[in-house]
Amino acid sequence: RCVPESQRSFAMGVKWVFMRFLGTVLGPAVYGYLFDDACLIWQESCGERGSCWIYDGDTLAWNLIAISVAVKFVGCVSFALSLFIYKPPHTGESGELAPQPSPSEGGYANPALDEDDSKL
Repeated sequence: RCVPESQRSFAMGVKWVFMRFLGTVLGPAVYGYLFDDACLIWQESCGERGSCWIYDGDTLAWNLIAISVAVKFVGCVSFALSLFIYKPPHTGESGELAPQPSPSEGGYANPALDEDDSKL
């Protein structure tokens, strides 16, 4: 609705790349950091830190609530901004939407698609 028809597929591609990046790269990294932050006792093996043995339940709960509230807040702010920034399409006097140009207008003529078979 807010992207011109000629750029619709590009906008969908950008949206999915952005969503996949947030969901598959940043999401697990942030939640992993929050779990590591709540660890009380780490396994030590050959002088290197291994997996966590005991988590602090209160810290883990507060970390998860904090990240959930922060993500929800960003979503609400983004939604509110979109309400103020979005400009609906112009309507005519009768309340109908103004005619939009067809995506095929301004394209190239293709004789193979003409109905007259004599040009082939």
